[in-house]
Amino acid sequence: MTRRIQTLDGLPVYDATEPLYIEVVKADVKQNRRRDPERCALAAACTRTLHVEAKAYLSRLYIRHDDHWLRYMLPEAIRTEVATFDRGGGFSSGTYRIPPLPPRSRSGGVGQGGKTKNPNRGAGNPRITHRDVKGVRSPSPLAGGAIEHKS
Repeated sequence: MTRRIQTLDGLPVYDATEPLYIEVVKADVKQNRRRDPERCALAAACTRTLHVEAKAYLSRLYIRHDDHWLRYMLPEAIRTEVATFDRGGGFSSGTYRIPPLPPRSRSGGVGQGGKTKNPNRGAGNPRITHRDVKGVRSPSPLAGGAIEHKS
């Protein structure tokens, strides 16, 4: 079995294992562009506090370290703030907890080509689909995780 390593801007992407705490202040909101993952309020707060490059998509946050990116999951509350910001509203100041991806969503996890926990999935039970959100930035290019290929 081989595993394809995901890359972002030519660097490997790894799933974070610890939560991240980021404080968004008014200055982060004022100076940034809407619908731009690299210049939104959350990315600006990460850059200001961690002194790193950051990209905030609708469901994922990527933090660049010297030779790799770390991927985090954005909880529903932050996704709502991002969507509100993209549609012309504000981004509430405060400290946000950004958790790592749950094991099922990590690269090579159960949901990434392994065995499913739901044995009835193929028995006529439809897969839950996600709603397409209009008027906001594009989704993460790597939201699905790494793909496992059987050789």
